[in-house]
Amino acid sequence: MKYCRWKNLGVMLKASLTLLLIGAFLAGCATLPPVKAIKSPKDIVGTWVGPYSSNHGSVRLTTVTITGNGRISLKNEMIDRNRRFRIKDGKAIMGQGELTLHEGEGRRILVLQNQNGTGKYTQVK
Repeated sequence: MKYCRWKNLGVMLKASLTLLLIGAFLAGCATLPPVKAIKSPKDIVGTWVGPYSSNHGSVRLTTVTITGNGRISLKNEMIDRNRRFRIKDGKAIMGQGELTLHEGEGRRILVLQNQNGTGKYTQVK
């Protein structure tokens, strides 16, 4: 019985932390910095973290990892995807989605738009 309580506590703490991080991110990103054209994959290389909001209303804390050779990895508790992307018209294009870089005021935010929802990620590495 005690194990179940601790297990539920861990789940509750993880959910609370996720909501806190998403709330802090959204509060800091009420307005996005201006768009900066992506000229090569090296412009967005690194690890990015933030909320992905699906069209169905769910929000998941997602980690995006981008390499200099045009590969992207998206991971959260529901997905683990690895894809290739290309640069076109200042955006990173992958399948049905596109990434736009917003940079200014000391902030770098990567915005993902696809047919399933939207993600806003800040660079952590």
